[in-house]
Amino acid sequence: MKCGGFSENVITEEDVARINDGSILAAITEQINVALEEITQEQILSVQTQVVAGTNFRYRIQLDGNQYDTTIHRPLPFKNEPERLLFIEQVQQ
Repeated sequence: MKCGGFSENVITEEDVARINDGSILAAITEQINVALEEITQEQILSVQTQVVAGTNFRYRIQLDGNQYDTTIHRPLPFKNEPERLLFIEQVQQ
């Protein structure tokens, strides 16, 4: 693990649930300008985590054949705030 950097992790059911969360998936589809109902296939390809004031999760996901790098932030528990999408960018293949 690199101090302050991202560390590779194993994809868990919690990761799948995080991406499939209604608000996160809606934010992703809004950013890539695709209707949520149009997504027929989604898959997490990799996950990395970074501990900050909370946790950042960096995912490489595949949606209908296109790959995207995303970052989702989970605030510290005492803040009682929802996770949110910070970044998304399509990966050029």
